[in-house]
Amino acid sequence: VALLIALSLVLLFVWKEWKGQFDTRFFINSLLCILATAALLFLYLRPAMLNEVSGKAVILTENYNVAQLDSIKKKEKSIKVIRYKPGLDTSKSLDSITEVIVLGNGLPSYDFWQLGEVSTTYLKGVIPKGVINLKYNNKQQIGSDLEVAGLYNKAVAGNRLVLETVSGVGLDSVVFIGEEKQEFKLKSNLGVKGKLVYQLTEKDSTDKVLESNPVPVEVLEKQQLRIFISNTFPSFETKYLKNFLAEEGHELVVRSQITKGRYKFEYFNTSKNPVYGFPENALKDFDLLILDTETYLSLSKQNKNTLVRLIKEIGIGVFVQPSESLFKSTNQIVSFSIERAIGQKNLKVENNLLETYPFKFQNTNPSGITVANHSYAVVVGKGKFSTTVLSNTYQLVLDGKTDVYSKIWSTIINATARAKQMNGAFESFKLLSVISEPNSFALLTGVEEPMVTVNGEHNVPLIKNAALEDRWHGKTYPNKLGWQMLQMGNDTSVVRNYFVLDSVHWKSVIGENIRRDNSSFFDKTKKAEVKKMLRIELSRWPFFFIFLICMGYMWLSPKLKT
Repeated sequence: VALLIALSLVLLFVWKEWKGQFDTRFFINSLLCILATAALLFLYLRPAMLNEVSGKAVILTENYNVAQLDSIKKKEKSIKVIRYKPGLDTSKSLDSITEVIVLGNGLPSYDFWQLGEVSTTYLKGVIPKGVINLKYNNKQQIGSDLEVAGLYNKAVAGNRLVLETVSGVGLDSVVFIGEEKQEFKLKSNLGVKGKLVYQLTEKDSTDKVLESNPVPVEVLEKQQLRIFISNTFPSFETKYLKNFLAEEGHELVVRSQITKGRYKFEYFNTSKNPVYGFPENALKDFDLLILDTETYLSLSKQNKNTLVRLIKEIGIGVFVQPSESLFKSTNQIVSFSIERAIGQKNLKVENNLLETYPFKFQNTNPSGITVANHSYAVVVGKGKFSTTVLSNTYQLVLDGKTDVYSKIWSTIINATARAKQMNGAFESFKLLSVISEPNSFALLTGVEEPMVTVNGEHNVPLIKNAALEDRWHGKTYPNKLGWQMLQMGNDTSVVRNYFVLDSVHWKSVIGENIRRDNSSFFDKTKKAEVKKMLRIELSRWPFFFIFLICMGYMWLSPKLKT
């Protein structure tokens, strides 16, 4: 548009200067008209040129080392200093910068984009006093144990960490012995269901509260499973396993072969209904089948096909109680990716050395899932097929370590059994969600156009995964503290509850997570030397003076002649 207007002005000026002949005056005035119009056009368009620029800057984030900053300033007198604050856009300050040094905790991963293509070096800051590593399961079943574990930096001897209820009742505690970094593990049984908030509180030797942080956990009802156990002969392993499963409230049918064609049946929490052979109509109502190695390896081709169909199409889980012959056999439905572990007799599980078979899982099967460090599951269609290298786990019960036994078998059972059929499931990528910071999640669903709402109020935009058609990604920016809820609009039974923290909580843990992210991201991707071209606007004064001179001449020229 600007060019069309400029061209129209030139034609207008030339027409005005035309007096019927091509004399010197006409050519001079026409040239001046063209120059004046061009100058006016450049004044409007504000032309610029690309220049190669170079510069250095240091970005200061929380817990930066002052000594490091002083050392950098001595070497680089003209270095630019930028103080970063979460949510602050520093990208414009880096327009002419080609090399950046980040000091302190670093930038949150959601702000990495601000550094663009700048060559970046990250120097870790001072690790603060407090909990720097935190691990616990924030979604558990009623009756299970809440275990809060982590690492404390610069622990003061005599101080203690206490796991408390929201009302301040102590549940478990650990006293620091003054080590530079001290591991801790606190435990409490989850006896009621609901959305609970515990507190991890640090107290000194006089019981004064130094710091307290929330530990939110959602406690769900136990999923009651229907389980079928088939053994060629009774065993101690099955004896203690069936007692554990029955006490957990699962419906259980146990079949033990006495002689050829004769079986002993036991029933727990269910009606008496014997199961002979492996009929599909009877087995499809079970969530989990537990077979000993002998039963599994002696399956006929027809029974194997039945099992595969039940696993693939219905989603039933199958667990094989191991023996050495299982790991040596090639007559298997799936490959557990096993290799012999020469010299392995024990495995450390939950701080206990447990007896194992001399084998280990290689985890080379693309459909394989590692279950803790002792078991392995292979996804087959909708269901799973699993086993373990542990042997004689009943010894834990005899030794009085029923909590360890319970945790091992609960992990295996939950990882293998048929999952509750739902239209979708949420996955969250962070243990700790902070107010006003992006909270990413994934939704797994077969629904073609899923909808997700926050607290049933507003929709969250979703992006479909390019590789996995049933996986969607979304992001929320929580503006309320406490429990929040993601809900699938197409099926309101698909929900994900999460707790939003105040920014003053868990600062040492979040800071350590940021340091870890920065070390990984910048050390791998931001070392190359960068050439940056900056668009520098040309001064408009020369164009203004050219326009002024041309207009002045054309205005004065007729008057001087007169």
